[in-house]
Formats: sequence, C-alpha cells, structure tokens
Amino acid sequence: GDSFLAYTDGITESRNLRGEEYGVPKLKESFCRDHFKAAENTPPILEKVKKFSEGTPAHDDATILLIQIP
Repeated sequence: GDSFLAYTDGITESRNLRGEEYGVPKLKESFCRDHFKAAENTPPILEKVKKFSEGTPAHDDATILLIQIP
C-alpha cells in the first residue's frame, strides 16, 4: 500500500523554546519511521510536533492529511 502525506507549513515551521523549526527533515523521518493508520485520531507525527514545540505558542495552523491506499 502507498501513503500520501500533505501538511500545512504550520507543521514544519513549529518552533521549540530555542527557536528551532521542526522542519522537513524531521517530518520526513517521522513519516518514514513511524507506522500508523489514517484512522488514528492523533497520528504519531502530530504528537511529535506538539512535543517538539511544547511551551511555545502556535503561530500558524498545523494540519496533516494522510491518505493510505491498501
């Protein structure tokens, strides 16, 4: 099966307390390493972004769209 991940820039531009962005490399690593199902309420990727940016206010929308083809 194939998977397709679409996301808004609020995901990759989420910042931590040091001002570092989550970035595309971390997103790609999470997507490739963590196996999850589209039906999950909160995918592990979103949990990782939330944990990374914990303590900082969100400055943009953060949306993930996952399509999986069995």
